[in-house]
Amino acid sequence: MNRQKHDSARRRPLLALCTFLLAILVLHAPASAAPDQKRLNREPATSSRQAIIPDEISSSGTTRSDSHIQSQRKNADPWAQHRHQCAYSDRAFLSSQLAWEKTALRHAQAVLDSREEIPASMKGWAETVMEHAERRLAFVRTALAEMGGLDRRAFRLAEQALNEQSSSGRGISPQGSFIMFLFPYCKTGMESAVTALMESPSQNVSTMARSMIITQADLIADVREWLRTHHHKSDV
Repeated sequence: MNRQKHDSARRRPLLALCTFLLAILVLHAPASAAPDQKRLNREPATSSRQAIIPDEISSSGTTRSDSHIQSQRKNADPWAQHRHQCAYSDRAFLSSQLAWEKTALRHAQAVLDSREEIPASMKGWAETVMEHAERRLAFVRTALAEMGGLDRRAFRLAEQALNEQSSSGRGISPQGSFIMFLFPYCKTGMESAVTALMESPSQNVSTMARSMIITQADLIADVREWLRTHHHKSDV
């Protein structure tokens, strides 16, 4: 009885934190709006602007041509389905995160290695993603070794989701691909981290999850604000 009361008291602040974070996700979700006639009638973008962010990328980070497909597939993410259908485990969470962080590292490195001019904000995001991805990868690999190794199914499902996401970004510059990747990266990362924060028996995994929620919420808020400003200026 005392243990149940203790567990309830311990989880109460976590529930409050998760409720707050989910509210942030709702507030930052792309809003549905009528088409902007001025934007529809604007002149073609310049080549320098296209090098930074292709015209097909909307201010929500999706390609307009794929928006209806992504809407239809919003509940078809294989890793998301696995999370909702199966009991939580640290091993599955960390295995999926291994796939996401390795891909994040590759996208960020491609931006930093690009010979094209990169906005200071985007360079900062790439450096931030690299710093956190490298730190998480080191922790994930060590933790998985102690847990008995990779959960291959969770890793494969995460890779499948990443492959579906990357297929819509073919032919886009490294900068555009990076921005497109950040949205599912942060969204999936925060959703998985909230579950880990609630369910993980490991203090170290909970600490990583808490860090993911904070850093990725800050990152995606910055990216959305930059995109809104960028698209607004392009319409003038």
